[in-house]
Amino acid sequence: MSVVFPRCALLAIALFSAGASAAPGAIEPLLERSPNVTFTQGGSDGKLVFRGQLQQFANGDTLLRVGEGEGQPVLLILCSQQGWINPVGETGSGKRLAGKDLQALRMMQYMGTLTGVAMVQGIGGETLQVPSSGAAVASTGSNPWAYGREQFTVSTRHVAGQGLQVRAVKTSHGATAAADDPDATFSTADDRQARLAELEPVGTWRELVIADGERPASVPAAMSLRGWLPSAPGGKAVATVGEGRSACNAE
Repeated sequence: MSVVFPRCALLAIALFSAGASAAPGAIEPLLERSPNVTFTQGGSDGKLVFRGQLQQFANGDTLLRVGEGEGQPVLLILCSQQGWINPVGETGSGKRLAGKDLQALRMMQYMGTLTGVAMVQGIGGETLQVPSSGAAVASTGSNPWAYGREQFTVSTRHVAGQGLQVRAVKTSHGATAAADDPDATFSTADDRQARLAELEPVGTWRELVIADGERPASVPAAMSLRGWLPSAPGGKAVATVGEGRSACNAE
């Protein structure tokens, strides 16, 4: 298993500078070298829905943390191939899970973080740029659905020594005008209403924070993994990261 930040080119966006004083740079190099990438999703009521942080290391190690603040470590990937999951920690329900249910949840949290990163990139579009330090860039974005394009406002800000923040807030469903066609069998009024009901409410927001800096060499070998479970069938339970790395190299 390896961590790959997807390059998403699903959507178009119109960017305009809000006082940037120097030529902006591309966002992709920041993702490729950042030691910490955080994705946060919130509801229209402003409440937190999900927060995942990917700590990236130069040797391919990845540690996923979930929850507010620094988050709780829930999934560790060593040697870009083998994973261990923490049975204690954020589940979103307050219940302690085990077995396949726990494994499915941890992988859902991992993929949800990756997908969230890609979605913010997608809303921002391929032309999403890094503004000058301290400057802010305001823009708009959209996301296609069956009967239109959801609309978003996008705010991008870069603070030197901290990182890049990209925040997308949904402003409308962007539904196209309904066409009356009594003979329609697919694009019907009922289907339109059903698809509309599936959309997230206006006011839903997502935020991507890409930390500045270089990735550390690796997860410390002394970090305890006692009680953590191998994510793959037949995997070996280990006491420390060092033992886990040795198990990877033995295969």
